[in-house]
Amino acid sequence: MLAIFEEEDWLIAFTDVETTGLNPGYHEVIDVGIVLADPRDGEIANYHRRVMPAHPERTMPGAARCNGFSVEKWEEFDTLTAEETVEEIVDFYDEHAADKQVMMSAYRSSFDSAFLDQMFQKAGKHIDVVHDYVMDLPSLAWGMGISKLHSSEIIDLLGLDDEPQHYNADDPTTHTGLSGARKNYRIYCELLNFYEPKLEAAAEKAAG
Repeated sequence: MLAIFEEEDWLIAFTDVETTGLNPGYHEVIDVGIVLADPRDGEIANYHRRVMPAHPERTMPGAARCNGFSVEKWEEFDTLTAEETVEEIVDFYDEHAADKQVMMSAYRSSFDSAFLDQMFQKAGKHIDVVHDYVMDLPSLAWGMGISKLHSSEIIDLLGLDDEPQHYNADDPTTHTGLSGARKNYRIYCELLNFYEPKLEAAAEKAAG
């Protein structure tokens, strides 16, 4: 169960992007992952795409070390241009979330949403066509009384593995947008499990 409320018209899009650097509008998205989840029933669909940037020469060395990007490596994958990726993402939401409101969720969501917004704008679209609101996971954790907000600290606190499926520390390309989105999904679920006893205690106190 992904939420304590019983809303029927919401989905959460756990999202992660990999980029060629830190500056939206100058650097570019090279990998997008989305796990679309129903707040009551869990994952209903997922999306993953590697993206070939228009300006690979702008890639920061630190970014390439984190995600393994190179033009030669990306040519081995099934990539699309940014514009084609935007169209595919819109189609993904149209198929799986056409009659729902969607809340995007990410770790340090300002980073992911800024890069996606730039990618959508360059494709002639606005990010609002796929989601209505953004939920930042560290901010959610802070509201639950957790002050150590680095992802590794929260993972340790919640007893989670970082990226247990198919991740190879010697090959940074095994860390993808989808593996990051799945990690965000697991963090959110465990944050709710962490906080639910406090809500139940508060409800009992109010009732008594």
